[in-house]
Amino acid sequence: MDCAVIYSEAALADLQQITAFIAADNAQVAERFANRLVDLAESLRSMPQRGRPVKKWPGVRVIVLAPYLIFYRFERPDNRVEILRFWHGARDPLSLEL
Repeated sequence: MDCAVIYSEAALADLQQITAFIAADNAQVAERFANRLVDLAESLRSMPQRGRPVKKWPGVRVIVLAPYLIFYRFERPDNRVEILRFWHGARDPLSLEL
């Protein structure tokens, strides 16, 4: 059975910022890349535990679409994946708040 995928407000804001940043150079590329990020996040519907666990945050996992990381939490009892953040891999990980 597939999971529901929901997005935190922070994740939606991240996605908007990523798209705007790339769109400053090329709007079509920005849209395609944003779609790829969302498609990868949505693919967690069928395989929610495929991401690598993140030691710093128990229960949080991460998948990669270089150079971005998608942080998420799989809530087994609710059969739900919550996308927490879209994060550029070059950014300071210590400034990441989930």
